[in-house]
Amino acid sequence: RGFALNGLPSTYIGKNFIYRGERSDGLPDVQLVVEEQYSEWPRWCIGFHTLLNAGHYNENKHCTRRWLRFVRPHLLNAESQILYCHFLFTYPLIAPWVGDRLLIIDTHNSEWGWYEGFAGSTRNPLIRRVCRTSQRRASEILAMVPQGTILAHVSEADAEEYRTRRPDLKHLVVPNGG
Repeated sequence: RGFALNGLPSTYIGKNFIYRGERSDGLPDVQLVVEEQYSEWPRWCIGFHTLLNAGHYNENKHCTRRWLRFVRPHLLNAESQILYCHFLFTYPLIAPWVGDRLLIIDTHNSEWGWYEGFAGSTRNPLIRRVCRTSQRRASEILAMVPQGTILAHVSEADAEEYRTRRPDLKHLVVPNGG
């Protein structure tokens, strides 16, 4: 909302919402569109699909074809100067439409730490493998992120994790609730 209030048209892409602030007169044009886009597959199917395609669990769960059809018209909006993307795993979904717009990715947590913790909490070898596959895919996605992108992190520890992997990007710490 702050970008819109300062005359910077922007689009915010979450795993189940779009928010656009577009008014050039500095007043917020709040448009919140909510669409349930989670995969209709059960978790075990998403995990199996993740293993088969060497993907990221949340990318398979949230970035569905239906969601892409829903998001695409908002990404084609040439008025938005800023794309604010929630979660690293959503970047491949929007990559073709970033263009010369400023891209900000809100990482929320360290993908590698989160999956490491999850893998450490189970004895199931398939779940541990899904976690390793998701970590590998997160590394691939992060490598695809263009220079000039700003990564927003919830903690200094998360920022340091990403900074060691992509020191060429800008890293901001924005604590939850901040």
